[in-house]
Amino acid sequence: MIVMVNWKLRQLMADRRIGNMELAEAVGVHTNTIYRWRMVDEMPKINGEELERLCRALNCSVGQLLGIEG
Repeated sequence: MIVMVNWKLRQLMADRRIGNMELAEAVGVHTNTIYRWRMVDEMPKINGEELERLCRALNCSVGQLLGIEG
């Protein structure tokens, strides 16, 4: 059984008014990667280090990014 995990990157980026380029620089990935991550509703394949940097750059918890906490 495959469980899809919600992904709220698009919403968090809009709430924090942060663009692809700014977030890509903060996370250390290419802007195309941020674009691909932003365009999906299920959590993409992402390593723990990138996930940590993403949350730090967005000033959010993993739970907020995954839509399991407010």
